[in-house]
Amino acid sequence: MSVLTSVHSGTLRPLDPRRDLLPVSDLIETCFFSTMDEEGREYLTHIRRAGHDSHYVQWLSGSGERVAYPLHGYVWVQDNRVVGNVTLIPHQRDGQWIYLIANVAVHPDYRRLGIGRALTQRGIQHARDHRVSALWLQVRDDNPSAEELYRSLGFETQAVRSNWRLPSYSTPPTAPASPVLITPSRNSDWPEQLRFFNHTYPADIRWNLPLVPERFRPGMLASLSRWMNGEVIHQWAARLENRYLGAATLDGSGHKLDFLWLALDPESEEQAAPSLLAAVLHRRGGHRGILLNYPAQRLDAAFQQAGFALQNTLTWMKLPQNVLYPTSATFSLNRT
Repeated sequence: MSVLTSVHSGTLRPLDPRRDLLPVSDLIETCFFSTMDEEGREYLTHIRRAGHDSHYVQWLSGSGERVAYPLHGYVWVQDNRVVGNVTLIPHQRDGQWIYLIANVAVHPDYRRLGIGRALTQRGIQHARDHRVSALWLQVRDDNPSAEELYRSLGFETQAVRSNWRLPSYSTPPTAPASPVLITPSRNSDWPEQLRFFNHTYPADIRWNLPLVPERFRPGMLASLSRWMNGEVIHQWAARLENRYLGAATLDGSGHKLDFLWLALDPESEEQAAPSLLAAVLHRRGGHRGILLNYPAQRLDAAFQQAGFALQNTLTWMKLPQNVLYPTSATFSLNRT
């Protein structure tokens, strides 16, 4: 197959679910399968199932992008095949729409020709046209060329986060010899716990995490409300000589996996984390796998000693408002 010498002979157009879902799923698999986690492979399977379901495709084709499964975006067609893709995923927070640019994929035979840049630029223009409040993307830390591309388009790093995973039926770690005491969370802990949550999981990035800290407020009324809503949440606090060091919250309300959230005092997290992790893993009910999201290069040794494996490290990048909406730009004000 000959290699492209120009992007001008290709076509950039909106993704058409009636004909593009299967080619896009093949493209995503070609570009990302070696680095996909279980959720990514499940997403890929969902796209393929949708591509084979004519009724679903018909519904998806007529639905708005803000109510349908995130399969909207643009493709690059070259030599009568889909060789590039960008997906646009909408999130709503506080009545405003945030868009995530995802799955920027270019077939290996067509790379370094400007297709990825053209697709990303089209995603930016799409966000402008839909008057989104913010535009984000995430890039793996082992993909510096993609990060360089996004930075050249104006995106700026907001956070670097690592995702850790504990396999199901894993053996709990041995509790370390430590003066840190593990107790149930108390009502009086909540102001500090919330402050630590906001430090570790800033509000600006929580839109893309299954995390609502207010759900974890200690107390009988809050526990009763969670029970009535079918939420399975357990919390433990770490203390040292009556000083509160933070808490761990195990949220078992997910479909397949539990989520572990750590709200720790940054000045003492290395002291508190080993004891807290050991206690959580010894006392948890069930043996489902656990996902944990935390700032990169913090507590790595503690997570590894507890049995967690690093799943990936992602750089969270955001397009500044003055780039998303430059004063000199002209763009449509149409809303979906």
